[in-house]
This record gives sequence, structure tokens and C-alpha cells, in this order.
Amino acid sequence: MKMKKLTALLLATLAALAVLLAVRRDTARCARAYNRACFAYSLFFCLWSTGITLLDQRVSENITVYVAAVISVSVFVYLRPWQALVLFPVNHLVLLLFFTAFQGAPVNNTGNYLNSTVLCIVAVLLSLFRYHSKMADYQNRCTITGQAAEIQEINKQLRELVVTDTLSGLRNRRYLDAELYPRWEELLLLHRQIGVIMLDIDDFKGYNDIHGHQKGDDCIRLIAGVLAREAGAQAATILRYGGEEFTLILPGVSDTELMQTAEAIRRGVENLRLDNRPDTGLCWVTVSEGGFWCR
Repeated sequence: MKMKKLTALLLATLAALAVLLAVRRDTARCARAYNRACFAYSLFFCLWSTGITLLDQRVSENITVYVAAVISVSVFVYLRPWQALVLFPVNHLVLLLFFTAFQGAPVNNTGNYLNSTVLCIVAVLLSLFRYHSKMADYQNRCTITGQAAEIQEINKQLRELVVTDTLSGLRNRRYLDAELYPRWEELLLLHRQIGVIMLDIDDFKGYNDIHGHQKGDDCIRLIAGVLAREAGAQAATILRYGGEEFTLILPGVSDTELMQTAEAIRRGVENLRLDNRPDTGLCWVTVSEGGFWCR
């Protein structure tokens, strides 16, 4: 009879484990529901084991099934603190209340009372320790994950700073050396025409000498804005190649579009009306441009 009960308990346990695994797989985002399911089955498992232990009292004072159930739940199931403080004491209280009711004759149960009580306390403490240990591990993983994300973001920002010209906000020469050449080869393999415009500011040294380097920096920023406005819509890569030199790479543009973009840039710079050196005939800041195609 006892073997039949234990076999039924084992089969119920296996069935419950299968259901819990299925619930966990289907509701991966619902940890609370999974925890409640584990708690409900643990309570059922412990009470069933306690019932078998009480039935055993008719022929012996053995509490092995109770011990095995309580230890198994405290070791293998993650319970919240309130769940552990409910499950084990309630289960133990049931055992104590009905212990003598199933015994045929009065016996000395002091040892079983003492051992089962100590076991209940140990199970609660072990469950609480495992919960807090699990929470500490979870918090550590969250911290590590957050730090890794921060490091990746910092590295991304550093890479961006390395390839960005701080004055104009455009890409710099490092970008050309590190990242543009592979992109260039990719476009050529796709048989896409690449247009290139190179320009520099006319007599920029003289402009700096007359107006000062602060005005020269402002001039660089304003011309960078013109380049971004006139070529940005064409997915162009715009670089500050040198001090007053700029390069634009325009993938997939036709010859006509490249010439139109270059002319729009030239007019845009002149329309800034930046005072230059009237004594040289250059009333406004202008740029000189050249372009070519790669097929």
C-alpha cells in the first residue's frame, strides 16, 4: 500500500514538473506566475508526503518520507521568504496536530517532535538563504549587464569622437583611413558609381591673418553647415580633410547630380557673405572645387 502511494506521488511529481516546465517555456516573461505554480505544487507535495508519513504511524514511527519531502523542497525549489515561512510551518503544524491520531497505541514521540521541528527550522533557513543568494546573483548579473552596456556605449562614443572633427562636427581624416575605404570597395563591387568632390577655402590663411583665428573657426563651421545642407540629402559622407580642405563622397550619383551639388555648394558659400580681403579682389569667402567619378 505504501509503495502504491509513493509511486502515485512520484508520478504526480513528474507530471507537475512537466507542467511547470511547459508553463515556464510559454510564460518566460511571467516569473510571478511560474513562482506561484512552484509554490502551489510544493505545498501539495509536502502535504502529500506528510499524509503518507501520518499513515506510516499506524505501523511504525518512521518520518523518512516527511524528511525527504521537506529537504527536497528546500533544496530544489526557489521560494520567496513569505512562501517559505508559510509552507514549512503549516506543513509541520499538520504533522504535529495529527501525529498521535494515526498511532494505534500511545508512544513516546518526543524524538520525532524535536527532530521534525528542527528540520522545519533548517528548511526555512535554507530556503531563505537560497533565495537571498539567488537575488544577490541576479543583482550582480544586472549590474554586470548594465556596466557592459555602459562600456559599450562609452566605446561607441569614443569611436565616434575619434573619427569626428571637433570644430566642424564632420568626419575627419581618421574616418577616411579606418572606415571609408572598406565602404568604397563595397560600393565598387556593387557596380555603383561614386562621386567625389574636393574643395578648399580660397586664401584661408589670409582670412585668418586679417580676421583672427576665432573668425576662422566660425568660417569653418559655417561652410561645414553649407556642405551638410547641400549634400546631406544624397547620403554623402562629408569630411574635413585638412585645415581648410573638405572632401565629399557621394555614392550612386550621376555626373549631372555631382556637378549640381558642387555648384550648389559654391553658391551657398558665397551667399554666406563672409567678408574677406577686398584688397585682393576677394570680397567674400569663396571655395575652389574639383570633382571626379569612380565606376
